[in-house]
Amino acid sequence: MPRAALDPVEIRACLAHIWLAQYLPDEDNFVFRLAGEQVNEAWGANITGKRPEEFMSPASAATARQIYRRILLTPAVHVGYRRIEPVERQEKGAERLVVPLSGGAAGEPWGIVGMSLYHFNPVTQAKLPPYVGPDVTYYSCSGLPAGTP
Repeated sequence: MPRAALDPVEIRACLAHIWLAQYLPDEDNFVFRLAGEQVNEAWGANITGKRPEEFMSPASAATARQIYRRILLTPAVHVGYRRIEPVERQEKGAERLVVPLSGGAAGEPWGIVGMSLYHFNPVTQAKLPPYVGPDVTYYSCSGLPAGTP
């Protein structure tokens, strides 16, 4: 999807859950350019302008970069649920939809945009149910229909 096609007015009801990460090919890394209130609350800080290793554990950041590259460079749509291990170790879970974004007239890979619905209780620090592993599905963009069903 072209990055220019994102219209905040059209997705205003979801903006609190939206995040946008730009790929930095020279670093082989990502930097977050946008993060909604619910995203920032889930991570315990504003993640805009940060790379994954600045707010995730080293292992989680490495996994995130690998997942993000797969989404962007395949390209693929990512649908999943997983347990999150932020630096402060507060237990959380997130359901996510992540899609690749292109930039420029040539449609080169630019980054990714995601919507995350977080499950946690910041007041009671309540424990989540037992986690049995990542539940993630990737859909290759080349196999998706050109229009909406």
